[in-house]
Amino acid sequence: MNKTKNFAMEMYLLFLMIFLFGNFVFAQEDFSRPGQLIDISIHLEYDKVIAGENQIVTTDILNMGLDEAQDVLVKYTLWDRDKKNKISEYSESVAIQTTLSNVKQISIPIGLPSGDYLIEVEVEYGNQSANASASFVVKGEKSIFNFENIIIGMGIFISLTLIYLIYLLKKRAYKRWNSEQLILYWLFAYL
Repeated sequence: MNKTKNFAMEMYLLFLMIFLFGNFVFAQEDFSRPGQLIDISIHLEYDKVIAGENQIVTTDILNMGLDEAQDVLVKYTLWDRDKKNKISEYSESVAIQTTLSNVKQISIPIGLPSGDYLIEVEVEYGNQSANASASFVVKGEKSIFNFENIIIGMGIFISLTLIYLIYLLKKRAYKRWNSEQLILYWLFAYL
């Protein structure tokens, strides 16, 4: 009988501990749960962008605690690598019920030096906010005087010059000159 009383007493204490510990855990959950919660993630279309072009930002916003559809303010900010200098900023207001996927083109200013840059997206709702950021590389401006364009331009120039010389030879516009003199004349005339 003594063993039965001890077993009953142990079970009673165990039940009491579980009850007290269970209330403690529930009280902790109530204090740590935020009243409103929005989660945000972003994806950049390009890892490298030339200054003067656009970077495409896809923003996924997930409503994890707001009871009804709400208007939120979405800010897109372009920062330098160290997040010391703000390059540009765009904002828009959108309504969100449960989830929202938003695509935005951020123009990269002409003349922006080459280097690493950061796009930060911040969603403000009520007195709270959520943000996410991603980095990418800006290359120098696209120039018309790069090696490929110079070679193409020279090829077009030489082709047009030869076509024109052939045209003149066929018309025999300069009968007193021979073909070598005519070719040299036109080459020096263009230089």
